[in-house]
Amino acid sequence: MRLHGAVTLAERKLRLGNYYHLRWRGLSGKAPVKIVFDYRQARTGATVRRLEVMAEPSKKGDREIAIKGRDYLRDGHVQSWRVRLYDGEKLVATKKSYLWD
Repeated sequence: MRLHGAVTLAERKLRLGNYYHLRWRGLSGKAPVKIVFDYRQARTGATVRRLEVMAEPSKKGDREIAIKGRDYLRDGHVQSWRVRLYDGEKLVATKKSYLWD
């Protein structure tokens, strides 16, 4: 499914990576939803990288986070991660991999 539309070998290679599907429900629906994804990759050592994604106000929803393409090919697979979900400014959920310290 992830390779749909990738015709050449180079296009397929750029779709390699780590994909995370996030779902939430039970939020207020009045404030924007913010997702903060912190992660470490194989070739970056202890360096923590961060992705912040904003979503429209909603009581439930889903979003995909992808570490792919040149970032994935250059720095390797994601070894550990932590995701935090905010309803406006309020932290409502945290989840992390078992390797996250």
